[in-house]
Amino acid sequence: MSASHYGSLFQAIALAVAIVIVVVLRLVPIVLRRPSLRAIEAAARIRQAQMAALAASLGLQFSPDDPLDVERRHAGFGSLFGRGSRRIYNVVHGRAGDCDVMAFDCRLSLPTAALAEDTGSAIWDAVPANDDSSPEAGAWGWLLFRRSRPDHTVPVVELSAVVVDGDVFFKPMFIRPEGAREQLAKAVGHHDITFESDEFNRQFYVEAKDKKFAYDVITPRVMQLLVANRKWNVDLFGRSIVVYDGRSLGTDEMKEAVEFAQQFLALMPDYLRQQPHAS
Repeated sequence: MSASHYGSLFQAIALAVAIVIVVVLRLVPIVLRRPSLRAIEAAARIRQAQMAALAASLGLQFSPDDPLDVERRHAGFGSLFGRGSRRIYNVVHGRAGDCDVMAFDCRLSLPTAALAEDTGSAIWDAVPANDDSSPEAGAWGWLLFRRSRPDHTVPVVELSAVVVDGDVFFKPMFIRPEGAREQLAKAVGHHDITFESDEFNRQFYVEAKDKKFAYDVITPRVMQLLVANRKWNVDLFGRSIVVYDGRSLGTDEMKEAVEFAQQFLALMPDYLRQQPHAS
């Protein structure tokens, strides 16, 4: 074999080694940051203990499962209980003051026929959704991927929500902090409801079929409450207000969300409490 052939072979081997090194350097941080099954199970036990403590602090009950069939009872909330597969668990529930309160964790996955397969045969991978995730936080903030077969990966998101049922009857309404998604919706002609406060209009996106009802609900005092608690998404339907922000919440944040929902309901005009309104 000539020297030139040896040179070409050496270059090919060197290139292959370089590619392997690059791949390994990219994969090692991900593998090192990926929790083991034992760590995920431990984090789940920590989360259950935290939720049980939350229930005790509020004088409510706790269940690691969903004894109330939350999804069926609140099927009207399309944004949270709409398309896709989900599991409700770690449910805190009971009566607090004049309201029925629920707080829970929810695992949402993309709508796909693959999710109908036996979860017992699934393989779960997990990578941190953000840099501040930690086992102490219950590893909630991990972005999970369910692989029902080696070539099929389904993103699964963990989030939390609070549902407070009072004596106010709401038509469907959605209140969101103004973000890129809402700006895109406006850009394609899907405009929200405009209110008299320019500050509120800049910060929030409000969607409702009945604009008059939206004006009845979102009074100046409600606007002040929302501006002071800008991080929350608020869904209104029937007797319920759902509060969440699209991620898993710590128990202190859940307590904060319950208090926010109760304050929201307290600001509703009396005539909304008199009789149900057609949706």
